[in-house]
Amino acid sequence: MTHIGQYGGQYVPETLMPTLAEIDAAFRAALDDPALQAEYAALLRDYVGRETPLYEARRLSDALGGARIFLKREDLNHTGAHKVNNVLGQALLARRMGKTRLIAETGAGMHGVATATAAALLGLPCVVYMGAVDVARQAPNVARMHALGAEVVAVQSGSRTLKDAMNEAIRDWAASAETTFYVIGTVAGPAPYPEMVKAFQSVIGREARRQCLDKLGRLPNEVIACVGGGSNAMGLFAGFLDDPAVRLTGVEAAGEGLATGRHAASINAGAVGVLHGAKTRLLQTPEGQIREAYSVSAGLDYPGVGPEHCHLADLGRARYAVCDDRHAIHAFDALCRCEGIIPALESSHALAEAIRIAPTLPREAVLVVNLSGRGDKDMDNVAQWKAAHPDYRYDGPLSPDGGTPQGNQEARKVCAAVSEANGEAHSLPRTFASSRKNGRLQAAFARAKAQGRAARVLYMPCGFPTLDESEAVMEALIAGGADVLELGVPFSDPIADGPVIQAAGQKALAGGVDLPAILALAKRLRAKHPDTGLVLFSYFNPLLAYGPARLCADAAAAGIDGLLAVDVPHEEEAELRPLAEAA
Repeated sequence: MTHIGQYGGQYVPETLMPTLAEIDAAFRAALDDPALQAEYAALLRDYVGRETPLYEARRLSDALGGARIFLKREDLNHTGAHKVNNVLGQALLARRMGKTRLIAETGAGMHGVATATAAALLGLPCVVYMGAVDVARQAPNVARMHALGAEVVAVQSGSRTLKDAMNEAIRDWAASAETTFYVIGTVAGPAPYPEMVKAFQSVIGREARRQCLDKLGRLPNEVIACVGGGSNAMGLFAGFLDDPAVRLTGVEAAGEGLATGRHAASINAGAVGVLHGAKTRLLQTPEGQIREAYSVSAGLDYPGVGPEHCHLADLGRARYAVCDDRHAIHAFDALCRCEGIIPALESSHALAEAIRIAPTLPREAVLVVNLSGRGDKDMDNVAQWKAAHPDYRYDGPLSPDGGTPQGNQEARKVCAAVSEANGEAHSLPRTFASSRKNGRLQAAFARAKAQGRAARVLYMPCGFPTLDESEAVMEALIAGGADVLELGVPFSDPIADGPVIQAAGQKALAGGVDLPAILALAKRLRAKHPDTGLVLFSYFNPLLAYGPARLCADAAAAGIDGLLAVDVPHEEEAELRPLAEAA
């Protein structure tokens, strides 16, 4: 299954499609392999230390009044978080496939530590990509990765956080997939990764469900987990998806507030788009460029989210609240003071939602919060945040200021504004990769063949160093004999470009270059050069944000002959090809 509802898919360069097919086949076979499943179960038991306890936070519950709060203690796993559940499964799969190298992306560092741990256990080299900002704010985990023998690459591009680390990891993978296994840390990315990560993390929900029945003789009223990419939440939700009476709640990072734009609430304030191989909800500009996400928690500042979370939100099966930095810090303090447990800042977002709603519920109500990781790594961040906010004071566990914002009215207003700005983004087909069957492109290749030479197809990034200068270069290329020009559309988060093209794209974006400007450039070229082939060369998301029908019409009017989307393989193109060819 590559899609779930309108989300998911495999939006990657064509060169990675055989690798994804290989991983999918190996994953299906592994699910039916009793020996591998037994080895995995033994590692979870004897190496990770599962099952993790379901702990009742009695002092916190009593102080709040209302519902009883239980904590699923994933912080007690070996390596200190839920990440190891998934990493061990993928590492065993990599060994089964004969891969000799592991790579990973990491934000807070816990997935990197878990991957480095699994690599050491299996005797494999490991490279972890981590944004330079996160390297600085998660120094203890960087030291742990080094101690485990991993190479940590500090990513300097973009916002220098988790999304940029994932971009670099995908580039590495595309160049080395024959020997390298990419261990994705969350339920995002191209299929089968979201399904695979969910399968390995579902142990959380299965245990929690059984533990509730054993301890309480009943299921909880609500289960709550933080959502960045969403793997710990999906792992918890998996145990209760078929229990309609159990409310599923994910909590996104509201950062400094949704209205400020400084947040990481992709479901509440994002629009449909494509990033890192999947269609999902994204924080993006109206032009389809990816916005920088922000959260005090390094593990939540990702501008996208797992496709299944989007689908559950659409169905109404799960609700997605938000929690800002201040309330996350408050929840962190509350658990420390009331229970003697130091939670990760990621987990503190989920805990804040439980603190907000518990007093509104009767005592017999039961809330299960996934404590996804421990907070040792966050002590410096908490101290720095408090130093920067001298007005903050912990006055007890009750939620300050009337509770955390839920992501309902405020978030829906922001989301509606983003949706309106992005036009057709909510109703887009999943595919885009097409060129005309007839016309200038075919004529250009025919001329080259008749002359006994290869066709001269040349790529030029639009807007580098400026739009006018790139247009002058294109004129020179045509004068020099170019048969076809590929007009490079800049994108904030390329996954297949080298550093030179990536830097050119960043400069173009900084100069305000967008699709309308590029189409105007194409129209000028077409007026002067009626026989030269012109192709728009782009990543998928800017094309989606522009709107497929509008894009095809405007591109045809500008004299564009073909559309080439780097991250749209043949398998994802069928729904849009008729639109492009008809234009």
